[in-house]
Amino acid sequence: MQTSRPHPPKDQNYRHHDYDKCKAALPVGTPCGVLQLNVQHQRGHFHDAPGPSADSAGKCYRTEAATRFRTSSCVTRLSTLLSIALAAIDYGTWRRYRVKVDETKAQSATFGVQDHCSIQCFVGIFLLVNLFSDEHVDLNDIPDGWTAMVPLGNYERGELYLPDIGVCLPYRPKDVVFFHSRVLRHFSDYFKGVPRYVLVFTNNQGVFNFLSEKYDSLLSV
Repeated sequence: MQTSRPHPPKDQNYRHHDYDKCKAALPVGTPCGVLQLNVQHQRGHFHDAPGPSADSAGKCYRTEAATRFRTSSCVTRLSTLLSIALAAIDYGTWRRYRVKVDETKAQSATFGVQDHCSIQCFVGIFLLVNLFSDEHVDLNDIPDGWTAMVPLGNYERGELYLPDIGVCLPYRPKDVVFFHSRVLRHFSDYFKGVPRYVLVFTNNQGVFNFLSEKYDSLLSV
């Protein structure tokens, strides 16, 4: 993150209304924002082939940082453990995700190079840096699918709320939370102390739709 600093979230009107207030409350110079390591459709080009996000393969220093991050032993190990956990929670979804991850690697050479997890079931990793979110659902995620979130750092408070099921989770560093982010409203409370990171492992429904159309049509030829 020293070489690829997080940028303000693009959806401030949706998930992060108080971004400016949150950033102003942090010590001067403290990074605050998001890094999106993902394969996605470019804005306004939803019928074209998806490709790596700007944080994954944009300017050379961001590409270098993203590759070092995703291929690191820590992230590879965490991805493996999360994939094993999802297979235990919902084996059918894990198998479906595994197929799509391999199809994504065939579609995107960048993603293929950057991901070293042999049983990976998540294409996207979003890194939230010293950031909390307003109440929302993740409209680009899989409707019946799973998102995994892992908070890290040195902070207090910042609980995770799921109001639809009346749950408030402590959301402590190194906790792991799996939930249906497309259908369950969620938000995080104010936190005290920095740094605070949240790794969000997820998949994009639009990309999965594209892959299904492409590879299903190849099978029918």
